[in-house]
Amino acid sequence: MKKLFALALAALMLCGLLAGCGASADPGKSEAVDFGDTLTVVMNSTGSNFDPLTSYDSDWQVCYQIYDTLFRIDDDGNPAPHVAESWEESTDGTKLTIHLRKDIKFHDGTPLNAEAVIFAFTTSHDVELNAWLNDLIPEWKAIDEYTVELTKGQPYTPIYYSLMARPHLVSPTAYQADPVAFAQNPVGSGAYKFVSKGSDDVVHLVANEDYFLGAPYFKNLVMRPPMESATSVIALQNGEIDLVVNLTPNQVSVAKGIPEITVSQKTGWSQTMVIMAGEPFTNNRALRQAVAHAIDPQKAAILNEQPDAAVATDLFSAKELGVYAGLVPPLGYDPSKVPALLAEANYTKDIVIPIRATQQHAALAQSVQADLQAVGITAEIQQVDESTYNNFFTSGEFGLSFWEYGNDQSSAEDLLTYFTSTNFYGRYMEASPEYDALVAQFGSFPTDEARKDVMKQALELQVQFANMVPLYESTFNFAYRTGLTGLNPWSASTYRFFLGDLKPAQ
Repeated sequence: MKKLFALALAALMLCGLLAGCGASADPGKSEAVDFGDTLTVVMNSTGSNFDPLTSYDSDWQVCYQIYDTLFRIDDDGNPAPHVAESWEESTDGTKLTIHLRKDIKFHDGTPLNAEAVIFAFTTSHDVELNAWLNDLIPEWKAIDEYTVELTKGQPYTPIYYSLMARPHLVSPTAYQADPVAFAQNPVGSGAYKFVSKGSDDVVHLVANEDYFLGAPYFKNLVMRPPMESATSVIALQNGEIDLVVNLTPNQVSVAKGIPEITVSQKTGWSQTMVIMAGEPFTNNRALRQAVAHAIDPQKAAILNEQPDAAVATDLFSAKELGVYAGLVPPLGYDPSKVPALLAEANYTKDIVIPIRATQQHAALAQSVQADLQAVGITAEIQQVDESTYNNFFTSGEFGLSFWEYGNDQSSAEDLLTYFTSTNFYGRYMEASPEYDALVAQFGSFPTDEARKDVMKQALELQVQFANMVPLYESTFNFAYRTGLTGLNPWSASTYRFFLGDLKPAQ
């Protein structure tokens, strides 16, 4: 098994790394590399279990290796068949009939059929935390042994993208025998079978030789927990690991200069944003608007070492908004408007704006703090760990925080729905009866064009609320050893890595 370098050697290796900086790697000109039979991946997150149906603490990146889903994403970012072999939509677009492949078996030898798909839907949708899934797909049923029918929640439901992510298809036989034990010893139908998870959170998997798409090239898969990006780059350069998910921005430029490393970057559905909730922002729209006008998104991107990032021209990313892109601009950077808004907000310098950020957004926090202080707003950075950060979210005391908002499973309409007064974010941020009424109309219009007017009005209100301030389109990345092929470029922005596709270049 590959071992990471000892810290005692890190300085020496860093010298070698810096000496190797030059032009970006050209995978097509690389010499053949001996990867062996083990693929080692450093993930950007871990979880405590492998139950993808009822737990939000699942090890999701591991789950995508163990379990299959109905659809996958293709190299152009579009849904493609996977377990679903073919499908038809009803004439009104509300029902989807899916015909399953008939040659797939779970790792325990039981068949993956309509019964298994229905079991996955029923089990996952019965969990209270998963109530939002019922908004996407409220009904499902088996037509025959290898055919299922799904009902879309709304005309705008991005059902194909949803089915790329959920549900993961588990062996009903193994799951029902002991759900608690299953969470630690999962059984799916995917490219890899579970072997073990050590006390160091390192997960070991083995190739599924009977996989319906063919056995993976790498017979062993080792998935490691997150590590410091600079250490990851060194380990990649020296072949001790093969792939790293989501390097920090300051290490992307370093990795790009190393011939032994290839970096893939992709924007997608997410936009990097500032969000504001809790004190001193509660019931103070003018203060939120003042902050929105004080922040320079271009400077934020540069200081976060993403100088080429596309500065926000909409509330959400262009891919998330689709046909609605360009309808409503954000408030935008304009310090001249800040003094009047601060006066309206009754702001005084003894009111401290808490900027809560993890290490990931440390540079953004410093950029925003400087912008606020430049217009007379007192701001204090509170760097916290992920657990503390999540606690601020669940309590509604976000202060001023950062997030990557948007995903392929939600439509733009869905994202706006989350901010109504009865939904989670709406309970902590500004909403209004007018806004709620607009959002309630979304489902009444069958097409994007028909919804355009109410969408525009809802977007205009959300921009004025200034609950969230878009900065720039989020860029995601993965870095891997040059000579490794089979990585879908959209893996970076979806975090769905199908590692069974990987193999060395021939």
